[in-house]
Amino acid sequence: MSTWAVNLYGNAFVDRIQDPATGGMERRAGGTGNVLRALGGLAGLRVHLEASVGEDEDGRFLRTELARLGATVTEVASAATQSATFRRREDGTLEKLEVTREGSYRQTRFAPRPGDWSHVAYLDFLPSLDVGFLRELKRLCPLVSGDLCLTEAPAPPHLDELLGAVDVLFLSDENCAQLFGDPVVTLRRLGERIPVVVLHEADQVRLAIQGRVLRVPNRHLVADPLETLGAGDRLAARFMHQMLTRKPRTDRDWELCTQESQLLVAQGIVGRP
Repeated sequence: MSTWAVNLYGNAFVDRIQDPATGGMERRAGGTGNVLRALGGLAGLRVHLEASVGEDEDGRFLRTELARLGATVTEVASAATQSATFRRREDGTLEKLEVTREGSYRQTRFAPRPGDWSHVAYLDFLPSLDVGFLRELKRLCPLVSGDLCLTEAPAPPHLDELLGAVDVLFLSDENCAQLFGDPVVTLRRLGERIPVVVLHEADQVRLAIQGRVLRVPNRHLVADPLETLGAGDRLAARFMHQMLTRKPRTDRDWELCTQESQLLVAQGIVGRP
């Protein structure tokens, strides 16, 4: 069996989920931790994560959890571990309360590593990230992907350069609203410069492949979902795994890649009983 080396960079943090009904607090590895969790169930991958981790209680939890998920980890020093806090509503859905970005995370600088695929979480969230880093990644890896935050941080002035330096870009419908408004316009505009653009929506995935747009309906849609936290990260993980294993060429290949990715997302969504 083939083995592929996968490198993940940036934005590992702790998700805290408050449950007023029980008074309890659940902690999870979020951000790139979501990608790592999804990759853990896929065969043939050797994963390395480079992320900032603080010398605090959340940092100790994150180190333990990331090790449990099976990655080797390079830590980039940070004064505090980043976190996001959610509250579980009475109907079971989650409400985001707070995102903390204390410490030196926004000045984090990563070291490019050789591999088969490198993924950078939240291209727009790292002001220190420059196009030179992505070009060096591209020299060391055949596939370089990234995703965006946009809804939580202002876009850096060099975002256009960053987008043009990746092979695959993962988007949400919220990202489209921030970029060009209309999803089709966004896909066509980005597809002029990025070989593969993946727009994840609840009922479908739309792809821009070398400029042409494909639509893949979601056959695994979870009706009335309670929790979709990390769904986009799971789709990105599975999609890249499919690109490595299938090496898609035709529209049918891309459709199969997407359907497999949608299945993994559905398996991780908590539905209403």
